Amino acid sequence: MVKPRKKASAPEAPVEPQVGDKVTIPRVVSVLEVTHVSRDGDEVNLQRIGTNLEWFRVRTDTLTYIARKPPAKDFQPIHHPRTRL
Repeated sequence: MVKPRKKASAPEAPVEPQVGDKVTIPRVVSVLEVTHVSRDGDEVNLQRIGTNLEWFRVRTDTLTYIARKPPAKDFQPIHHPRTRL
């Protein structure tokens, strides 16, 4: 009996880093936090939590994500009725 072929799953889109994500990089045992993401999303700045140690322009393909910050909700301004003085 011939089994049907499984469809190749679509390749997952690369994870885009966000400020506040917790990550690690090779040769660093500590958990680091993303403090800045470049415009094109290829490089980030990282800071060791609770210290002044920073890594600048780290390639995103070397990151291992520990905890992701939830995406920001769309901002909707609150409309207040106008009051007369």
